[in-house]
Amino acid sequence: MGINVIKACVKRCVCPSDPQSAQSNFVHPLSDSFGCVFYRNPAAQYVLPVLDKIFQIVRILNELYDPLQQQKFDSSYCKLLDITDADKSMILGIPVVENPQQLKTASDHVRFYLHNLHDACLHILCNAPFFLRCPPKAYDEIMVFLAGLCPFMLRKLNCIWEIFKSKYGTSVGYEDHLTETEEILEDQLNRVLTREYLSFLVDLLTKQSSCSTESIRAVFVCTAFDSLRWLDTTANIKAILLSELVFDKIMEEGLVQQIQEANYLLQSVLYGIQELVNMNQI
Repeated sequence: MGINVIKACVKRCVCPSDPQSAQSNFVHPLSDSFGCVFYRNPAAQYVLPVLDKIFQIVRILNELYDPLQQQKFDSSYCKLLDITDADKSMILGIPVVENPQQLKTASDHVRFYLHNLHDACLHILCNAPFFLRCPPKAYDEIMVFLAGLCPFMLRKLNCIWEIFKSKYGTSVGYEDHLTETEEILEDQLNRVLTREYLSFLVDLLTKQSSCSTESIRAVFVCTAFDSLRWLDTTANIKAILLSELVFDKIMEEGLVQQIQEANYLLQSVLYGIQELVNMNQI
């Protein structure tokens, strides 16, 4: 109940459209420090004190998926973390039809509760004023989070698509080799994860005035140009947008200073074109 109330506040509370009213009551206290006026969510004073608890809940829920932790589970609890049937149907493009006659088991209720709790917490963090709503002069403050997230995501996604390429070679006709529902589901989840992450980076860099801080600049560059080779057409389109943003920023800031760096950028583009040719996209 409490999590859902916080989620509703974060998603639905907005500053007044009247500038005078907004400046009177909702100017962020750090505006003077950054030399510009920006506003805070009206619910911020109530949500911020509990954000650390939200982070703790998300961390605990994430750790439940750790294989080492799952080894400690009783076998009867293993399926509690499975994706819900409704989400499976939605991902696979199958109409969701609820059967009111089908009784829910205790395991179904627990799985539904854990899923909704996790989903609500992530919605809160997604809508909280962190990355995409952070004032430009405060970007350095959030880079500490991205310094942990971005390298992890780059390693994970590169691994996912290397495995895919080693198994199927190309994204043309690969569906014929996916015979199990779980294989199809995993493939679709990997594609959604890839596309959403690239969209996040595009939005982030669109709102930034520079190519991030030095600590994760290389990761941004590698993600942008490595993703040109990932075998998903929609992801490739997003990768083109991302690589264009990154390329413009690194050229503006004169960050390409060695021949090896220029070679990497050119080779990545050529590899990306080759993959598109193999997929008959160009």
